[in-house]
Amino acid sequence: MQTADSSIGEEAIGMITDSNITIFNRRRSDGGTEVLVPTVIRNCTWYYTHIVSGSEMMDNADEYSVRIQIDASVQDGRKYINGHDYLELSDEEAAKHWTIMKNDMVVRGEFTDTVQQQSIITQQTDDCFIVSTFGDNTWRGSKAVKHWRVGGS
Repeated sequence: MQTADSSIGEEAIGMITDSNITIFNRRRSDGGTEVLVPTVIRNCTWYYTHIVSGSEMMDNADEYSVRIQIDASVQDGRKYINGHDYLELSDEEAAKHWTIMKNDMVVRGEFTDTVQQQSIITQQTDDCFIVSTFGDNTWRGSKAVKHWRVGGS
């Protein structure tokens, strides 16, 4: 989209409803190794914006936002738990839960392998982002509006 403001060059927007995503939660395993543990969540809304800005159109920005309904289908019936409590769980207990924390990774699609580096994920897909913001909107309103919102770039 071209605008009168020369600081905005192009903008591409996309929204995909009924998207399957994978959240990779970063944690230390019982063995002390840092790992990224995947949890597949189905029927989310994936929103993507790409902006090219600057008079020379040199700066690029990708922004992502995902909405996870409270009744979304979560792999193995895992339950949401806050990030601080998740980090304290044993590997066995962590396998029954998922969370959202800054610096976790969200990927559009289903991935089931635990990995030790984000680069392993980015070699497989460009449809991913690092979590920089999240909100828990599950505590009020009707079931139809309760959700978690996850954003990043």
